[in-house]
Amino acid sequence: FLFQSKYKSLLISDRTTVDDLIQILLNCYSSTERVEKFSLYEVSESQEYQRKLHHDDNVLRVQSSWPSFSQYHFLIRRNPDYRSRSKSKTSWCPELPSIPSSSRLSLSQPETASTSLLADYDNYFYI
Repeated sequence: FLFQSKYKSLLISDRTTVDDLIQILLNCYSSTERVEKFSLYEVSESQEYQRKLHHDDNVLRVQSSWPSFSQYHFLIRRNPDYRSRSKSKTSWCPELPSIPSSSRLSLSQPETASTSLLADYDNYFYI
């Protein structure tokens, strides 16, 4: 029987981007999901904030700016809007009249509470 560890040691360089790190983690867990489905956050325990990192940010550069390693960590989580974007794809139809930008807001459908609540808790990894 093969035991799959809950923890992984990752070897990264100073050029490793957020997207690179997410891809490495997905590979570690043999996941075929797309990198775009996930985001990396910088979490500060003492200041009680989470900051979403840009996909091109260098992970080690962000980490080197931390005043104390014990009060910060990275968190990877699924993007809650990724699924809704892929479900709401519509084809462009030239026969339809254009919609003024002021009325576009009324066309968007609100997310259901249960969907958004569950999406916030999918696939958390502490790094």
